[in-house]
Amino acid sequence: MRSIVALILTGLCSLLLVNCDPVGDLFTQDGNPASPPLRGTAWRLTALVDKDDTTRIRRDSLSAGAHYTVSFTSTPAASCFPSRSGHCLTFSAHPNTGSATYTVDGQTLSVSELQTTFMGRPPDSKEPEFLGVLRSGPSYRIDGNTVQLRSDSTTLMLEADSTK
Repeated sequence: MRSIVALILTGLCSLLLVNCDPVGDLFTQDGNPASPPLRGTAWRLTALVDKDDTTRIRRDSLSAGAHYTVSFTSTPAASCFPSRSGHCLTFSAHPNTGSATYTVDGQTLSVSELQTTFMGRPPDSKEPEFLGVLRSGPSYRIDGNTVQLRSDSTTLMLEADSTK
């Protein structure tokens, strides 16, 4: 089946006169599905971990309706913030939502000033910690279906959100 998909995609690339490697985009060399890219993927928080590896929250311990997500879109920044460079980013950080722009340099993210709604936070909200990591210029690492965003004091563990 994999070879049929690769053959079809290679044919489409040839018809469009573009150079692409469909097998490399879809599978790793050992035949496993490739990790989702940072850009173009919606990520949902699974754990927030302190610098000393203490897990402060897990997704299953969040109150009902508490969502912490971030989407690194492929939309150019000019579409969401005309005076900024990079790409658009959107987030949900219980209970607020917002947007910013981001750029990637190696394994480090630079995130512009976050624009957020201003709803009052419930006592159990982890919004300050979540947004603090985004503001910090975190490093990131993708491993399979998860991404780690790491600041000096906190690590966000996120998984690709298949509901988006």
